[in-house]
Amino acid sequence: MKTVVDANIIFSALIKGNPVYIKILNNVDTYSPDFIFIELEKYEKRILEKVSNKQRMKEIIYKIFKKITIIPRIALTKASIKKAYSLCKDIDEKDTPYVALALELDAYLWTNDKKLTNKLREKGFSKILTTDELVRMVELEEK
Repeated sequence: MKTVVDANIIFSALIKGNPVYIKILNNVDTYSPDFIFIELEKYEKRILEKVSNKQRMKEIIYKIFKKITIIPRIALTKASIKKAYSLCKDIDEKDTPYVALALELDAYLWTNDKKLTNKLREKGFSKILTTDELVRMVELEEK
């Protein structure tokens, strides 16, 4: 299964250090737009303030980014960006690159943003999964 991981998933993985994120990454093909680096830089101070174990966070970063394929914006078609923008503009425009990549790859968007999840589903965008939903899917595949 292909997934596009958004920044809030990475932030949660870094802050919480929960091994479930690595477990999911080990079981799905994961992609992210290069925009993720802009968001990581923008929120770096806030993330570092919330992380109790900096060494553990560093280990998690290496594990996470070993599993994620980063796709540059230039690889996205104008059609995917336009459709993603129309879906995201009244929810949160900064999610456009993630939705565009999911559309481009015909992949699921992996996010824990409840507002984004609910509003996209209302608009008919059904290829969206939360961490809890992915955990259940991974556990079913292991059985």
